[in-house]
Amino acid sequence: MNDSPAQPLGRNRIDVLHSYHILDSDTEADYDGIIQLAAQICQTPIAQINFVDETRQWVKANLGLSLGNSPIEESFCAHTILDPLNPLIVEDARLDDRFAHNPSVNQQPHIVFYAGLPLVDPDGFALGSLCVLDQRPRQLTTEQIDALAILARQVVNLLVLRKANQDLKALLHSEQQSRAEAQTQSQLRLASAESEARFRALIEEAPVATMLLVGPDHIIALANQAMIDMLGKGATIVGQPAVQAVPELGAQPYLQVLNQVFASGLTHQARAMPGELDINGERSQHYFDFTYKPLRNSAGEPYGILSVAIDVTEQFMARQQLEEATNQLRSMVESAPFPIGVYTGRQMLIRFANQAIIDVFGKGPDVIGKSYLELLPELADQQIFKQLLGVYDSGVPFASGTQRVMIEHEGALVPYYFNYNFTPLFDASGQVYGVMNTAAEVTELELARQSLEESEGRYRLLSAHLEEQVQQRTQELAAVNEELAASNEELMASNENTTAVNSALSESNLNLSRSNDNLEQFAYIASHDLQEPLRKIQQFGDLLQSQHGDQLGEGMKYLERMQTAAARMSTLIRDLLTFSRIATQRDGSGPVSLQRVVAEVLITLDWTIQDVAAQIQVGSLPTVSGDETQLEQLFQNLLSNALKFRRVDTPPLIAIRATLINATDLPLGVKPDRLTAQYHRIDVMDNGVGFEEKYLDRIFQVFQRLHSKNEFTGTGIGLAICEKVVRNHGGAITATSQPGQGTTFIVYLPG
Repeated sequence: MNDSPAQPLGRNRIDVLHSYHILDSDTEADYDGIIQLAAQICQTPIAQINFVDETRQWVKANLGLSLGNSPIEESFCAHTILDPLNPLIVEDARLDDRFAHNPSVNQQPHIVFYAGLPLVDPDGFALGSLCVLDQRPRQLTTEQIDALAILARQVVNLLVLRKANQDLKALLHSEQQSRAEAQTQSQLRLASAESEARFRALIEEAPVATMLLVGPDHIIALANQAMIDMLGKGATIVGQPAVQAVPELGAQPYLQVLNQVFASGLTHQARAMPGELDINGERSQHYFDFTYKPLRNSAGEPYGILSVAIDVTEQFMARQQLEEATNQLRSMVESAPFPIGVYTGRQMLIRFANQAIIDVFGKGPDVIGKSYLELLPELADQQIFKQLLGVYDSGVPFASGTQRVMIEHEGALVPYYFNYNFTPLFDASGQVYGVMNTAAEVTELELARQSLEESEGRYRLLSAHLEEQVQQRTQELAAVNEELAASNEELMASNENTTAVNSALSESNLNLSRSNDNLEQFAYIASHDLQEPLRKIQQFGDLLQSQHGDQLGEGMKYLERMQTAAARMSTLIRDLLTFSRIATQRDGSGPVSLQRVVAEVLITLDWTIQDVAAQIQVGSLPTVSGDETQLEQLFQNLLSNALKFRRVDTPPLIAIRATLINATDLPLGVKPDRLTAQYHRIDVMDNGVGFEEKYLDRIFQVFQRLHSKNEFTGTGIGLAICEKVVRNHGGAITATSQPGQGTTFIVYLPG
């Protein structure tokens, strides 16, 4: 072991340790019970109580480990006692320079995890440790560490009681020897007085509550201050029978036990025995560890009882509350109808799994302690495992939409659909030590949704065929009508109807012309009457800044803000002008090469592309019928957005692809303005910041922004222009996205 302390904490600590006479003693049930409880609380297979002397680590109590005492050079506990105030936690000894070369780490029993609480006596000396160990990495919760601290104090209480009993035995032996050797009555009185004084001093100075009860009535002959404070009756209890001094004990087992000890002469010990005390007029419930030890006279007959007690109410209640809370939480989680699992470390070791998630795994009940990929290796290359590691590394929770997960059952990969959440778990220092996984299986719902989409697709196809049949019948009827139209009267009526329709069309065209005139007038106002004052503001601002900037002082800050606001207003007016022009124009129905349009746009954006180190991938694009200027506006805005809304640490990667699809393959919710048998689908994909799809309806509206102006500049009109251009060309536009995963804008144009 590296850096092993040869003599922890010096010579005084060794002397104090030997004074307890604990080394090389026999096993005791009290100590064994404490390590069993420690192992249960921390869920470890190994627990020990160790004491460290000059040369060795001596094991007082041992659970789950065949090794006995070990040299101090190989002792974990020798490091624990170096800091009497804090526990020593070693999550993976193989990675710790102090223990990596320890034989117990790299040989049997291959210890990996160690957690030790120093055993500190009332004088502040660290004598050894209470520790739990495991052969795999693990972490303890704050509650588990607190529980270990309580148990460590119990070990120290046992040591103190042990020493008190030994001191009393030695004192009694000394007293009896003095009496036997006394040759005269005066010598006997002197020895008795000295013995009584020593005995009284021992009781009064004992670090725990101690009192001497004499005779069958159990008269309180001596009681130290700790006992007086614990009983809450004051010093007047000395000289009174126990049942009078503490009357509430009369109805409790304590008095009966005193009678039994006095009659039998046998020592009685109890742990966490309940008792009620009246303190300051109020009765309260307490729990005590206590010992009743009979004292014998020279004839060997009991003449009194030495009572040593420790109030362990706080520890008992804390342990009980911890056990109740743990059991209640475990019961709730285990019986939850939805899958819940807890994974720790970057290996994602499965620390907890309720029955619902075990059923989903489908690998049998033996899952605890295995790593996530050991149990489910088929998930190694699937998105769910990358998302799980992402939560562990970042500490940021993740919630999925409906996701497909392929799980192996009986040698075949079976698709399942889940909505799942990954929640990071933090230790007391704020570090992520694990991830909690909750999920809802929605396989049946998803398959039903897919079946519904297939049915709607078949319905759409049937509707298209029906429409063709109706058109055919209409054409046949039109032919018949032409033959019947030979009648002059019907022809005249038809002419009159035609005249009326032409009149209505003329009026409609007139209204449309007026609307266009109004919009053109607005465009002129926007381009001249609004832009002209802004240009003056910007020009005067530039003059102030260049000629009088050094005289403005604090005013320079306001001038810069004014210039920024004017520039933003100018951009907004230009975008509004573009939007108004597009809104009043329809496509020119001429052939337009989208390949050429995108190439021109890339030339325009070349400086920006180089500045952000973007990569642009353009596939084969079709020629469509439309207005070339408007289509340039469409791709200018889409590509500008992809360059602007980029992630800070990732160069933009943009791809443009096109495919020809049938009308029956259009997604639900996509409704182009012009019906045709086929549509060109153009995808513009990026790896930028993305957005939540619940905002999809907002992004194509004028002035709608999902980010603040401090994050990304812009007027909120660009995507509204895109939507207007696509509608002008009889198509539709939509998008798919996830935050941090990029965005794909999908344009459908008639084929």
